[in-house]
Order: sequence, then structure tokens, then C-alpha cells
Amino acid sequence: MNAAMLPIKLSKVVPYRTEIEWYKSWCDQQVDQMGYYDLFKRRRNTSKKMAMKVNMNRHKLARFWNDVIEMWERNELPHDLAVREKWVNASHFYKLLVEPLDIAEYYGKGTNTTKGHYMQHGRERRYEVFDRWWKDGIAAAAAEENNERRSKFASLTQDSCFWARVEEARDWLNSVRSESDSSKLSVLWDNIEKFEKYAVELINNKEVSEDVLAKNSSYSTWVEDLKGLRELRAKVKRFPHNFNPFLDGEVIP
Repeated sequence: MNAAMLPIKLSKVVPYRTEIEWYKSWCDQQVDQMGYYDLFKRRRNTSKKMAMKVNMNRHKLARFWNDVIEMWERNELPHDLAVREKWVNASHFYKLLVEPLDIAEYYGKGTNTTKGHYMQHGRERRYEVFDRWWKDGIAAAAAEENNERRSKFASLTQDSCFWARVEEARDWLNSVRSESDSSKLSVLWDNIEKFEKYAVELINNKEVSEDVLAKNSSYSTWVEDLKGLRELRAKVKRFPHNFNPFLDGEVIP
């Protein structure tokens, strides 16, 4: 009976998901070119009514999926639910669509300043469960299919934690500007370069949504900041005496 009722319950929350999809499309069309993640994070150019509706839908979908996981773990649903294509796909799509909003809320409220970064301290357990479902289900087949057919950017970024990685990379970049310990600087630059390589690979494989590359997105801003810091770093190395009077304690590795 639970298994028979579950698709009906899913159909009732699909409109919430559809409204969030519409919101993403709306964000991607805005003239400020900030994109889905940053507009929700900053709530700029978004009416209070629209933002409240999206946020409410986010919470309703979270409750639904939390309930599914709890029923499944209590053996109140078929044990093979986690490998059924319909449920693996539905949970995966939900994760790709909604987790960026969770990340935006986390950093938009400054929760990272008290709890730490999202991936280590803020990620909800349901997303970790869905990661396993996807990995154990149809991930390999889907990846092969995407690699063969993807000729344009994905509708949703295929790493649902991409924006959390961007936020950590921004933190590393800020730390580079003030860090004086050479060993710590080496670790920071190593982290930055690993993320840069990872992001470029995703982009080249078209596994990101176009909002990642929006002119004023957090990622695009990070890329420009990194470029500027590298240029300054190169100048300091070439003309160290010219820059020493102006650094005022700011260390460039």
C-alpha cells in the first residue's frame, strides 16, 4: 500500500519542483547576469513574494524526500526502491535542482561563519543518501550516455555541490591575500589550482548549466579575481622593490 501511494504523493509535489524550475529559468534571463545561485543567495531583483514561494517549495520538497528516506529505512517501502530507475532519477533531479538553493541559503545567511563550510558541516543527509542511490543505480550508464551525446551545456550542473566548492575556493583566494606562512600558502594555491582544474573540466565537458558562466556569477567573479591575483603575483616577482612600499602587510606568495 505504501508503494502504491508513493507515486501519488510524488505527483502532488511535482508542481513545487516545476515552480523552482521556472524560477531558475527566470533567473538565467535577468539582465544583471548573476544566475540562479547568486540571485537566490542575494535575493536581488527577486520579488519578496517570488523568493518566499521558492523557499517554501524548497522546504516542502525536503519534507517529502526526508519522509521517503525514513519510510525506506524503516522497511516500509520495497527494499529495491533505491535502484528503481524512476526513483533514482526523481531523487537525482531533485538534488541537482534544489541543493544549489540550500547552499545559497547557507552562505547567504552567513551560516558558514559559525558552523564552517557547507560540505563538511551543512549538507543534509538526504543528499548523501541520493548520492549513493545514484552511484549504485544508473550513474555509470548515464555518464556514458551524457559523454556521447552532450553537445550543449547541461540544464542543471551535474555536481550539485559545485557552488559549495566555489565558496570554499573564494575563501582560499581571500586567505592567500593575507597569509604569510609559505607552507600554508603552498597548500592554499594547491587547493585553488585543483578546484580550477576540476571546474574547467566540468565546463569543457558541458556538465555545468549556463548560469555557472553568467558574467556576474560567483564562479565568473572568482575566475576574474584569480586572474588579477596571479597578475599581481607575477609583477611582484618581477619588480619586488617597486611593490614593497605599497603592500602594507598584504602578502602575495
